[in-house]
Amino acid sequence: MNPAGKVTWGHNAGITCSISTQHSDGTFILQKTSGSFRKTQTCSNSATFIIPQVNFDNEGSYQCQYQTQVSNFSSPLSDSLKLKISIYSTLIRKGLISMNPASEVTWGHNAGITCSISTQHSDGTFILQKTSGSFKQTQTCSNNSATFIIPQVNFDNEGSYQCQYQTQVSSRDFSSPLSDSVRLSVTGKEKYITQSLTLPRPTISINPAGEVTWGQDVGITCSISTQHLGGTLILQKTSGLITKTQRSSTNSTTFRIVNVNIDNEGSYRCQYQTQVSGQDFSSPLSDSVRLSVTGKEKFIFQTGHSQLKISMNPAGEVTWGHNAGITCSISTQHSDGTFILQKTSGSFRKTQTCSNNSATFIIPQVHFDNGGSYQCQYQTQVSSRDFSSPLSDSVRLSVTGKEKHITQSFFF
Repeated sequence: MNPAGKVTWGHNAGITCSISTQHSDGTFILQKTSGSFRKTQTCSNSATFIIPQVNFDNEGSYQCQYQTQVSNFSSPLSDSLKLKISIYSTLIRKGLISMNPASEVTWGHNAGITCSISTQHSDGTFILQKTSGSFKQTQTCSNNSATFIIPQVNFDNEGSYQCQYQTQVSSRDFSSPLSDSVRLSVTGKEKYITQSLTLPRPTISINPAGEVTWGQDVGITCSISTQHLGGTLILQKTSGLITKTQRSSTNSTTFRIVNVNIDNEGSYRCQYQTQVSGQDFSSPLSDSVRLSVTGKEKFIFQTGHSQLKISMNPAGEVTWGHNAGITCSISTQHSDGTFILQKTSGSFRKTQTCSNNSATFIIPQVHFDNGGSYQCQYQTQVSSRDFSSPLSDSVRLSVTGKEKHITQSFFF
């Protein structure tokens, strides 16, 4: 094979087959050990097969065979030789990188970083990446180069950058080595962000401290020590979507949460945001304070059996066949719930929507099956959570006159 060893992508390769025989009017066959490649050439004792502009499809092992018409003779297959393609020396060299303006860039101005490469495969993609951090941008190659614009540079853009070129040849992906690096330095930033890098962590406090009684008002105060006043203090819950903002001309502000309930429970943090010379800056988040709500059951039900009441009409005994009314009532401001009347034994259970903090259950034409003890319970939903009161005291329904009624029924 000529050249021997590796052949550069796009160059020609020559594979020569030869044989020592007096029957020199035959045909040489060159074939690839895998695939369908096969070429023939009539010659004397040797033949050279030219493979023009080699690519990866041509890589592999090749063998020769000689055939002549004398007695339909075919030689054994020759030993094989391997054709290897070398690509990096010409296809994808290390790219070049440059920056405009060179070296230092003024804070708030634009910077342009140009990546370029010398290759005939100019339909690839340039990648610009920062040597530290997650910054990475891509751009399609145009005329063997691409310019990445970094608008209004700030100190986050400072650092070293490198280029890489990626392309696809014969359905294979290739990446160039990383280019040398250029460093982007931002100047003039002191004028704009003298205090930004030292914005302290805000402080946070809650009043009253510790646990807060359901329905009470709470104040959460955020404060920060900075000369850049006139910014915005933000109060946010560490879980959920609760975020409150308040502009302050001083260095602190108090967020009021009125009539606290379960939805307000959780941890809260502060952050301070301000604008200096047209640039936005944010402080770190403060430590967290926890708002815990207590007394919610008492507030909803004013817990205690005396507060959930049960009464019966008529009181005491009820005559067989007459109606009995059992009234459930409760002292609560959450009067949109449901009363449940249940028998202490058996499966009797009825529900009724609360009206004016009470509900009356009518048991028509009582009979001995209705006799027994009854209790009330109240259920309601507050801040999307379900609450149930304790069971009330019990009242006993006693049915009288049933013997007379049964006797009369028997004789009539």
